Amino acid sequence: MKNIYRFSDRAARMALLLFAGFALACSDDKTDDEPAAGGGDNPQVAVTAIVLSEPSLRLDIGTQQTLTATLTPDDATDKSVVWSSDRPEVAAVDEQGTVTAAGVGSATITATAKGGKELSATCSVTVDPVVYVAGSYNGNTAVLWTNGVQSDLTDGGIAAIANDVYVSDKGDVYVVGWDTPDDTGIDRAVLWKNGEMSYLSDGKKNTQAKSVFVHGGDVYVAGNEIGTANKVFLWKNGEPTVLPSQANYAEVGSMAVAENGDIYVAGFDNGPTVWKNGVKTGENLGDEATQLLGICLHGSDVYYAGYRTDAESMYRAMVWKGTQVTELTDGSDDCLANAVWVSDAGDVYVAGNQSSSPKQALLWKNGTPVTLPAGSYKAFDVSGCGEDLYVVGQISTGSFPFGAQKAVLWKNGEQQPLCEEKSDARAVFVRVK
Repeated sequence: MKNIYRFSDRAARMALLLFAGFALACSDDKTDDEPAAGGGDNPQVAVTAIVLSEPSLRLDIGTQQTLTATLTPDDATDKSVVWSSDRPEVAAVDEQGTVTAAGVGSATITATAKGGKELSATCSVTVDPVVYVAGSYNGNTAVLWTNGVQSDLTDGGIAAIANDVYVSDKGDVYVVGWDTPDDTGIDRAVLWKNGEMSYLSDGKKNTQAKSVFVHGGDVYVAGNEIGTANKVFLWKNGEPTVLPSQANYAEVGSMAVAENGDIYVAGFDNGPTVWKNGVKTGENLGDEATQLLGICLHGSDVYYAGYRTDAESMYRAMVWKGTQVTELTDGSDDCLANAVWVSDAGDVYVAGNQSSSPKQALLWKNGTPVTLPAGSYKAFDVSGCGEDLYVVGQISTGSFPFGAQKAVLWKNGEQQPLCEEKSDARAVFVRVK
């Protein structure tokens, strides 16, 4: 007869628990030298805070500054950072935190810690335009001011003047004017690229470069010989084309290039004249007593600034939209309209001067005079960016003809002298991208 053994329920449960514990212990094949993740001698240390070196930046177009990110704690396991910009067209940032000012406006740079459960820090960036002004001082030194900082383009020889300035999308700075390089006394048309001079004319006849424009990588310069039976030139990348003109006298006022590449040169050839792509347009803009000095393209519209000599031999400042002309002055004083600029909102600004006594700079907005500070003498050019308006010209430091005229920039009507010597500011370019 077989022996039958019976276990109580309590004993059975205890046996099962002992067996389960033994099996669990045997299944763990890790040694004391290999701790589990998140514990033991090498735990993962998370980032708990991130701080940037600058909470905000203010940069000029084309400049750079590098931000650094400080992560806490110092022994964080993953201290890598991802950089981003909400408006890279204004301020771009690379993976090292270097911020590049690409366009006028505001942007936010964000640095995110990869090892910190999406912890991040931000820097507010404001990008300002760079304002370039071309002119001269003492009549013999061509000069460029960049945000008020002066750079001489010539060495103060016999005579030199900078008439215009343009900055390409790449940031190359082009200035045009003229220089008298030797005792022959012949003025030669000049182009400066980033301060390096090159002559456009051969020195056989007085020639001046009046206006410059860059489009599609090509550099266009308009100018003319001085004197009777003179020629009008359009240079493309240094190669001249003679524009058609009559045999007595012709002169360039200014030029502009449309987005589609059409080239406009405004000036005078026995009356107000526009050359489009090297051909006279034949537009009826006035009689032979009328001259164009400035041009501005705005969308599909072409604006001109200039003047007309009336029957009493008084200069009347004028502005055109296409062939539609508006007289800005009534002929009671001699007045010129030297330049025109149209804002994004469509406001039309004209810069000029009253050449009869008392001499003063003039500014019009949509045909209405705008007062400039006392002591203004001439306004040669006008441009703008956003809500800011820039006008350049001269102020007078005394009564004519004994006072000296000095170059000046007016920003929103606030006067900013550019030079302490006798000087003029003839053109302004506001770089916004």
